[in-house]
Amino acid sequence: MQVQRFSEDIESMLRLKSGRENEMDVLVARHQRKLIHFLERMVVDREAAEDLAQEVFLRVYLARHHYEPVAEFTTWLFCIAANQARKYISRERRFYDEIGSVPPRTLHRFSVERVKNPEQLALIGERRRKVRAAIRALPERQRDAIVLHRYEEREYSEIASRLECSVGAVKSLLFRTHSALRPRLVECGV
Repeated sequence: MQVQRFSEDIESMLRLKSGRENEMDVLVARHQRKLIHFLERMVVDREAAEDLAQEVFLRVYLARHHYEPVAEFTTWLFCIAANQARKYISRERRFYDEIGSVPPRTLHRFSVERVKNPEQLALIGERRRKVRAAIRALPERQRDAIVLHRYEEREYSEIASRLECSVGAVKSLLFRTHSALRPRLVECGV
């Protein structure tokens, strides 16, 4: 009988499931930075992304007793994260719709040391805001695909697994996404 080998993440999750609480710290340390980066690209707000990352890790911890290694751990983790981000965006839109206001746009925090020219800083910030707004305006599936591909630098196979489709469907989706984004960005002068 052959013994099945799991990734480090799955091994950590299985140890957490069996009661070794310190494994949660290992998983957080291993994935927190990437998770926050992923969430920030989706919700366009660093503080909200950090809060959502905490919520995602809490959900992982609470689900530890029911965890089964049917997919790669990161696929499961980022699926939870994407769902949390979608809920956040939906709540944010409803809130601003109810009060009849426009949601605030979070500007990227730049380091003064990197960019000393205030005019250059303003231009870079405006360009990033336009790109983020264009991505945020995409349909949900296209937005998820472009964030995973361009910002998380995921392989087609991993994107396919997360979006529950074939690699060919991912390539087609990304082609349609780029085709939809290009005119929006040109229109905005990006």
